[in-house]
Amino acid sequence: MESFIIIFHFFVISLYSFRWKIINRLPDESKSYLTFCIKDIKFHIGVWWKTLLVPILVVFIYYFVWILFSYLFLDEFVINPISVKIPDYILTSVILAPISEQIVQCIFLNLIFLMTLMLCKNQRVIKDVNIVGLMFVAFIMVIPHINAGIGEFFVRFMSFTIYGGLFYFNNRNILPTIIAHSAWNLILLIPYFSFP
Repeated sequence: MESFIIIFHFFVISLYSFRWKIINRLPDESKSYLTFCIKDIKFHIGVWWKTLLVPILVVFIYYFVWILFSYLFLDEFVINPISVKIPDYILTSVILAPISEQIVQCIFLNLIFLMTLMLCKNQRVIKDVNIVGLMFVAFIMVIPHINAGIGEFFVRFMSFTIYGGLFYFNNRNILPTIIAHSAWNLILLIPYFSFP
């Protein structure tokens, strides 16, 4: 199963990396729609603190809020333990998964954003539709990750909601979402290191 997941991650990353070559080979009718959607997704550093620092800080704050919430209201810290070797975890969960999953999530969020812009001119409606779309896409992104109870679902749902919020906050730039997702998966390694 693990090799299939790695192949899937590489497939998604390859599709995104070679998107322009693929789009240019398509018929003109589909080329214009795909170009419209893909062209709008950015991948750049921009303002460094907003692109790099804010996502990491948001994830750290979320992690510690979740620890506090778990301590006060739950009997346990409901994040599943890592079941693979740490180097494998770093490759799949810290590097590949954040890139491929955020490509998929941000493409859907961008489609929702562009469709609401085309269909509606009311800024309030556009904002509301995008918030509902963000929640829906976060829910869809969590489904393949569920292997525990409602607590794990909630943690992951909030994580994907945060990633999507960062995508919108950074003017549809995919890089902060990848950094936040990688940082979250890296933070989950903290309990596996013992400090003297």
